[in-house]
Amino acid sequence: MRWIQSARMIFEVFPDKTIVMISHRLATIRYVGQVYFMEPGEIKEHGPYRQLMELQGQYAGFYRTQAEKYEY
Repeated sequence: MRWIQSARMIFEVFPDKTIVMISHRLATIRYVGQVYFMEPGEIKEHGPYRQLMELQGQYAGFYRTQAEKYEY
């Protein structure tokens, strides 16, 4: 998917920089070092993608719901 390739390219071009990425498409932030899952004004969960998916919390639920819309 094109937006995922664009996100990866950002990290390749700036490997030694801190990048803050805000996205509603959760697949675009799959490759970041730390994910901060927020609800109005509050950090609900944070950690690497794999850890958040293993926790089966709110982030994982949102990710799965969104991914189902893109599966054929």
